[in-house]
Formats: sequence, structure tokens, C-alpha cells
Amino acid sequence: MQWATNDRTSMSERDTVEDSKDKPLFERPPDFAEKYANNVRFESSVWDLKILFGLLDQSGESAVTKQHTAVNVPWMQAKLMIYFLYVNVLFHEMTHGRIRVPDSIMPEPIGDFFDRWEEDPQLKPVIEYLQQMRTRFLGASDGKTAENPPNSPHGPRTGASPT
Repeated sequence: MQWATNDRTSMSERDTVEDSKDKPLFERPPDFAEKYANNVRFESSVWDLKILFGLLDQSGESAVTKQHTAVNVPWMQAKLMIYFLYVNVLFHEMTHGRIRVPDSIMPEPIGDFFDRWEEDPQLKPVIEYLQQMRTRFLGASDGKTAENPPNSPHGPRTGASPT
């Protein structure tokens, strides 16, 4: 059994690799770049999701987000990313406490973007699910923290996902 590591990985964080031909190995070329982003935007098409990363620059007269990187991923990869991002956030919150989202950057409730969504039999369960997910994941829309049991950072799942 071998240990797959990089110079930032501690002994307790190392993943075991039993058979390297069955598992992908990751390699970074010399020109690999890491960038910081405090702003993320999305553009979607039938084929893929484009994720645009940027950095808020407040050095001028008015604040502007300077986009510096775009990454396109197919929809299957986007769905997998959602899952793994959620897993990582949950484990971070278990270790470090709930991540608070300030009211000033809290996204509007999704139902506000659709006219008469309550009357659409296909859209209604999706919007209701997204509203529950927003409250459970980000907190209540009035800025109060959502009520969750102590053993789960985001509370129990209720209802089925519209996927």
C-alpha cells in the first residue's frame, strides 16, 4: 500500500492508494496556477456550466469585480461538484462551526425570480425544495440562523430531491 501525498498534506490527511492503475494519479505541471476568488458567477448552456472566478477590487472610486478565470465543466461533473462541495462545507462546519453568510450577500429567495410559480405543477416542488435547501444551508431569510439538531450542521433531510 502506498501513500498519495503532496507537500501540504499531513500524515493524518493522506489517502491510501492500493492500486495506482485503478485510481487516477494527479500531477501538476510546472505552469500550474492557484488563484484566489471571492466572487463566483455561472453561465450555463445545454452542454456545460461555465464557472467564472473573480476578485472584488475596492481600490478605485467604485468597487468592481475583476474576473480572472473561467472553467467549463460538463453537467455531470457539475452535479458531482455540488455533492463534494457540500460534503466539504459540512465537514468544515463540524470542525470550525457554522459559516455565517452576511445579510448583505445573502441570495434572494429563488421564488422571487419566477412569476406565479405556485401555479406551475412542475416548478412548484422544485422551488419549494430550493427554498427549504436555502434556509437549511444558508439560514433563515430574516438573517436568523436556521434551527438544526446538534449532530447535523444543516438539519435532517425532508422530502425528496427534485433530481
